[in-house]
Amino acid sequence: MMWFKKIRTKNNVERQILNVFFCLILFSCVFRIFYWNYLETIPMEEFPILSPDFFVNTTGCKIPDYNPFSTSIKRFYKFRKKYGCLMKDAYTSQEGITLRISAKLKSFTEFSHCEYRGIERASNSEHKVMFTESIKFTDDVNVTRDQIKVTCFDENGNDIYRNYHAFILPKTERIKDLNKQLVQHKAQNRPSELLNVWMIGIESLSRLNHIRNMPKTRDLLLNKLGAFDLRGYTKVADNTYINIVPMVTGHFAEEEYEKLNITESKKTPADQLNIIWRNYSQAGYSTLFGEGHPVIGAFHYVLGGFKKLPTDYYLRPFTLALEDDPYVWNSFHNCVQNRSETSIILQYGLDFFKTFRHRPAFAFSFPVRLTHDEAIKYAYTADDYYFEILEKALHNGIFNNTVLIFFGDHGNRFGDFVKTFIGKLEERMPMMYVTVPKWFHQKYPQIVNNLSHNTKRLTSNFDIYETLKDILYFTGKPKGNIDVTKQRGISLFEKIPDDRTCDNAGILPHWCVCKLEEDELTKNTTFRDGSVQFFVDEVNNRLANYDMCSKAELSEIKEFKIFKSSNRNADNVSKGVEQNTITNSSLSIGSNTYIIKISVVLNPGSGEFDTTLVYDARAQKFHSAGQISRINKYGHTADCVKGEKVQKLCYCKKQSSFFS
Repeated sequence: MMWFKKIRTKNNVERQILNVFFCLILFSCVFRIFYWNYLETIPMEEFPILSPDFFVNTTGCKIPDYNPFSTSIKRFYKFRKKYGCLMKDAYTSQEGITLRISAKLKSFTEFSHCEYRGIERASNSEHKVMFTESIKFTDDVNVTRDQIKVTCFDENGNDIYRNYHAFILPKTERIKDLNKQLVQHKAQNRPSELLNVWMIGIESLSRLNHIRNMPKTRDLLLNKLGAFDLRGYTKVADNTYINIVPMVTGHFAEEEYEKLNITESKKTPADQLNIIWRNYSQAGYSTLFGEGHPVIGAFHYVLGGFKKLPTDYYLRPFTLALEDDPYVWNSFHNCVQNRSETSIILQYGLDFFKTFRHRPAFAFSFPVRLTHDEAIKYAYTADDYYFEILEKALHNGIFNNTVLIFFGDHGNRFGDFVKTFIGKLEERMPMMYVTVPKWFHQKYPQIVNNLSHNTKRLTSNFDIYETLKDILYFTGKPKGNIDVTKQRGISLFEKIPDDRTCDNAGILPHWCVCKLEEDELTKNTTFRDGSVQFFVDEVNNRLANYDMCSKAELSEIKEFKIFKSSNRNADNVSKGVEQNTITNSSLSIGSNTYIIKISVVLNPGSGEFDTTLVYDARAQKFHSAGQISRINKYGHTADCVKGEKVQKLCYCKKQSSFFS
């Protein structure tokens, strides 16, 4: 029986080891839960500051040097990993205007042939495409269509493979017209240089998140391209569209509508917007607009897109066709066969500059899908894609005559991360890098010095627009004598003055991150309750014309702070309508304007909101600063007003049809 005792002893030891192992796991889990809860109880200001230095340290604005790896947000980036495409190889690839078939496909005994069909807009529609007649091929072929669908068949006529490819084919007649316009541009405007522009955007990416999750790309930008990192760059509006419009038109969307006498609607064409690429086109530049995720396109989610082709090369028909073909997608709808959607869009831009390396060109490349919902999670994966395309462009000499504007539209806007101190900061401070050719540094040292100087200044979307104008009509000499009170947008080629404030730069109080002094009035519960009620009333006023939306009611006040504003004129920081007053002895006539930051939960739907109010102590009246941030996602609870401005505020009275 000794053998039995030995087995029983062995089993007991194994059981004890398993018990100990289980206890260690349990202890580890419990410890982590309590540790993260403990971190949440520590004042956020104790962890985020990286050093006593400042991103911006001027008389008009001070922004502390926040740590992208702060302990307070470690749980959001600690377990990052890269998500590659599931397929490693594809049977077709492209090189220049040549479509190639892999030897592996041709070696299949059952392989018969492939066909490609061109993809075109259907009757100038932004939402439908049509396919041209098919062209058969069994070997590498030079394509005659710039956007194509490829299908390969076996001997029985069965579809065995599909893929999509986008090429840049020179348009001879168009180039002739552009050359004439270029001659006129040179004669009339006498630009000192003809510089290309490549704008590359990353959806929902803050500067700190770029530092945290895209180290390869950042290193290439700073150390190989000599990029200027605009550390004080701050967005001017909430989401993608209304941040891109100021960048490419020089106006807030509402200002552009008023100027053009148009209204915001799904039926309103975006053709009427004075987008800067039109100026470049009129000056003889070849132009390109390449964007991903056509359902939520920058000019399609709110407006009706473009009736006419907005640029010479426009990727939307391609992305629409691609979106409707589930066969080719993998890896959470981020990859097309063996290529990421992000890489396809970026490569389209690179091929454009390679094709037109001997004539001026302007491109706007904006992959959306990968980082749209979870930039905190997927930016780490995006690093490889953006690094690879920038490295290819560098090795191909694209940046020898190209200004690169590498930007984020805004930071992460939803979820638990935005509830943290740094999360709120990052939502407001997207990344913004600008590079100029190496020879430009020696030839225009004053402009380069100004660019370097401006990396530590408060900057905004309006400055990018002015810079784009400066590039097109380049004189090589800064104008100087900038008056921040008269000039909202300032070219980065100029030296931005020390006294610039958020108000000067077109940044509303809700988005401003310049450090303010908290006021003792924060502790006044009467003033707090009146302020919050004003906000709830403001939400319901915005919903008043939408009978399908429930009336909002206060559930919880999560945060309430009052700051003294350096601006004594409330009208300068608010376009809101005066609606309410509170008489309070703490706010005597003649005192400064007050900025009020509020975070609340509203029912029904438990919507979490951040907003900023302005209190004019002289008039003893509130002003809505116009902007409200929705912190948690509303999913389908607002489908009854989908696409409307009030969607983030609305909780539809009838919900069953949206979830059935």
